[in-house]
Amino acid sequence: MGCCGNKSGGSIVLPTVKQVGKGVVGLSKVIFQPKQLTDAMITERRAICKECSESVKDPLFGITALSQCRLCACVIKLKTMSATEECPMGKWKAVNQGKGVRERT
Repeated sequence: MGCCGNKSGGSIVLPTVKQVGKGVVGLSKVIFQPKQLTDAMITERRAICKECSESVKDPLFGITALSQCRLCACVIKLKTMSATEECPMGKWKAVNQGKGVRERT
């Protein structure tokens, strides 16, 4: 069992009620505030997630539209587009008001 009560094994991560609520808020930010980050920032975040052992990815295609994080149950393609979201492992942070992606830890 992973963080937040999610199973680490399978290919689909079932989110908790709290995670669903946070996901709805994050998704609405992406929809109603598009282009929060540069393409380079989004690409960098996704590259980090692609290498992470906690991401559920396709063995042939890597991060796809359905890829999720086992820790927070997010849809990686969407979460990496939001400036206010951050990696649950601290590998990438939320953006500081127009300052770009904070340094990785």
